[in-house]
Amino acid sequence: MKIPVYLLITLIFIIMKRKLLFAAATLFVAANVMAQSDITPSRYDFASQPEGEYLIDGFNTGWGPGNLEAARDAEHGYVNLTGGPNFGSKDTESSKNFQSGLQIIDLGTDIGKVLCFKGVNCDDAILPEGNKAIGSIPDWPQLCFYSTASNTPSANKDAGVVGQPVRVSILFKAIENEPDDAGAPINNLETKNAHENFVQNQYGGPFYSQDMMVKDLETEELFEMNEGWMRVTYDVTIGTTPDGWVGNPLAFSVKITGQKANAGAILIKEIKYAAPSDGTLGAGQDALVEKGLVLKNGSVSTGVERNYVEDKEISCSVEDNVLTVSNVNAGEKVEVYTIAGVLVASQVAVSNNTSTIPLSGKGFYIVKAGSANKKVINK
Repeated sequence: MKIPVYLLITLIFIIMKRKLLFAAATLFVAANVMAQSDITPSRYDFASQPEGEYLIDGFNTGWGPGNLEAARDAEHGYVNLTGGPNFGSKDTESSKNFQSGLQIIDLGTDIGKVLCFKGVNCDDAILPEGNKAIGSIPDWPQLCFYSTASNTPSANKDAGVVGQPVRVSILFKAIENEPDDAGAPINNLETKNAHENFVQNQYGGPFYSQDMMVKDLETEELFEMNEGWMRVTYDVTIGTTPDGWVGNPLAFSVKITGQKANAGAILIKEIKYAAPSDGTLGAGQDALVEKGLVLKNGSVSTGVERNYVEDKEISCSVEDNVLTVSNVNAGEKVEVYTIAGVLVASQVAVSNNTSTIPLSGKGFYIVKAGSANKKVINK
């Protein structure tokens, strides 16, 4: 039987359409397999927490995560305080002092609610909101935030399962009565395999308050509270799940310098966990560090904002994609950031007076040497 041409064309069209739909569906499934899932425990959604005291779940004396049985079984997040013999229980003086200053406060429309530790000597002029701690805390407390074990991809050697990387990020700000570089309020962000208490990745900072309490170039006044925030992002791969456990929680710890925190405050806008990650920010790789971020309507603004004080103590010039920084001292670290605050180059000056750094792209950069900052452009 001879098939009419118009029917033949119609059949071909239907077959091709089905193939295209099948291909599209295949791509859609593949994309969803590769997509990250937000596995952040609900306790770290600070925007949804009630204002007031933010209770710490557990305390221990070691220099790493503890209370693993309780942390393993917690479904909505588990917060632990550790750091030497000062935090052996909730009843020690240091634990009581830390707990009294840890709270959820609301900083208004642009910032919203944050987790805040307000030190005993924090000046209300820099942070009028919230309650001060009732006493000082020693160096070095670690505030640990556990992931939910059942949601955290971990290795299982017996089952032949390889651990998948988890992407961890924190958006925060540290402020002091008198910002200086004689120590930092936060000195390390560390991620440990909770079960084995083994460091999987860390970013060693330190995080100086003057990097976050930046000044207006014209007025010399400190920027508004919604300006000068910092975000650090990196990947961690969790180790083997112990027998009988469902997953293995990771412990993300914020290592705090008590001496600095007592005379200021630490503000955490968000802590995020996403899995799986591509592992590009894994151990041995540079973390993604974003400085000078501006919050608007409760989230990070995507626009180019002012973020650094320009200092006349260093001078910079760019020629043929090479940056020359003058008036630096031997041994001084010279860092180059994009205008959005992403670190793109870092080196230690090997001789007095000048340091040269190649630039890979055009546009504006921020150069930091010691406490001095300078804006330059590579045309």
